[in-house]
Amino acid sequence: MIIERGKKGFTLIEMLIVLIIIAVLAVVVLPRIMNARRKAKDDATRQTMAELDTAVENFEADVGCYPVDVTDLLVKPTGAYTGKGVVGASVGDVIVSDATDLWRGPYFKTTGTSIAVPADTAGSWTIKYDLLTTLGKVKIVSTKKGMDGNYYSDW
Repeated sequence: MIIERGKKGFTLIEMLIVLIIIAVLAVVVLPRIMNARRKAKDDATRQTMAELDTAVENFEADVGCYPVDVTDLLVKPTGAYTGKGVVGASVGDVIVSDATDLWRGPYFKTTGTSIAVPADTAGSWTIKYDLLTTLGKVKIVSTKKGMDGNYYSDW
């Protein structure tokens, strides 16, 4: 009696070779995909910073002072508004009595009354007004680093 062996499947060696090829491709491709996502979030954060800087400048042009908080770009002030501006040779409080009539916002499109930091969900935005050179510039409050190696708060 003769038993014929037909090839109806893969050998163990062939399966191992396929698994090794898949593993090598995964090792090469996965880090690139993860870095692309992180870079996209960093780019989105930089874009949001630029848009917020423009929104702050528009707020200042309409109301006559810089906002003290990012949420002031989204919510109309009621009555008098105390913002920041140049007082003499330094930065100080500026009171605008008719801010409700001057406000033309919202100055930034978002849903709700907060603006998320794309690259850091725990991060938040603040507006700098400590020096004349940084008056009205938007800054990130965060302890995480971007892909460039710098902290988001240093951008």
